Amino acid sequence: MKNPDVHQGSINADTAFVLPKNYGCGLRWEQDKLWGVIEPDQEARQIWNHLQTVLANNGYDLDVVYDDPAFPTAGKYPQVIYWNQTG
Repeated sequence: MKNPDVHQGSINADTAFVLPKNYGCGLRWEQDKLWGVIEPDQEARQIWNHLQTVLANNGYDLDVVYDDPAFPTAGKYPQVIYWNQTG
């Protein structure tokens, strides 16, 4: 069933937070298991912590996307932040 209040392209985020290609964590909480089975590793903790910082700095006006050349972020967002980006 489609939500009648949501229209494709109606929300424009200013920022994209880019996850690794095919990343498999639900990002629901810090200890969320990858694919629901694998305990979080250092990379998962790094992604979680960085995403929390980005949310604190930018609010919820962002898209969380995968690093996928089929769906490039270049030119679509004023700010693109990669999961492993520092500074």
